[in-house]
Amino acid sequence: MDIKPENCKSREVYKLLTGIVVPRPIAFVSSKDKNGVHNLAPFSFYTAITSSPPIIMFAIGERGGTKKDTLNNIESQREFVINVVTEEIAAPMNDSSANFKSEVDEFKEVGLTGVPARKVDCLRVKESPIQLECELENVIPIGDHSHMVLGRVVHFHIEDEYYSGNFKINVEKLKPLARVSGPNYAKLNDFFSLEKSFNSKKIID
Repeated sequence: MDIKPENCKSREVYKLLTGIVVPRPIAFVSSKDKNGVHNLAPFSFYTAITSSPPIIMFAIGERGGTKKDTLNNIESQREFVINVVTEEIAAPMNDSSANFKSEVDEFKEVGLTGVPARKVDCLRVKESPIQLECELENVIPIGDHSHMVLGRVVHFHIEDEYYSGNFKINVEKLKPLARVSGPNYAKLNDFFSLEKSFNSKKIID
């Protein structure tokens, strides 16, 4: 099968990419608008960019040619929180992706508990065991209808039972949820390790 993107509609390319680039972590983003209304929304075009300084990235597509509430909030308030999605909060996370009106508080709508962040002025999800408080670094328009949000992590919240020491996370215990395609998600519960098999004489110290 050979497919040329230029011969496809945007939605068709989206379906290809979300079925090929898998699994994807989920940025469960909490933000607040200028009137104090709290917002929750999941985004699976998400990754870490660099550790010095700690920068994460996620992309927000427009809906019907209009910016989503999350992007409007982040651009106006310049801060947000990324909450790690585990199997236990899969359902409310998925429910939060509905197209709620701007004046709706998604925390209340999907039944999750908002608790104050420490460094930024918005809520984090209590039911999420790890949260990243972020200040906006930059918003970069990408393509016809997407925006790449770069956030600088200014505070980490990690529940003790998921911290293995030496700045390592117990991912097996965390059981983070991954996005696949369409309505499909994946559980990450089968791990294995690999050692490098190169001839040591060919490797630069």
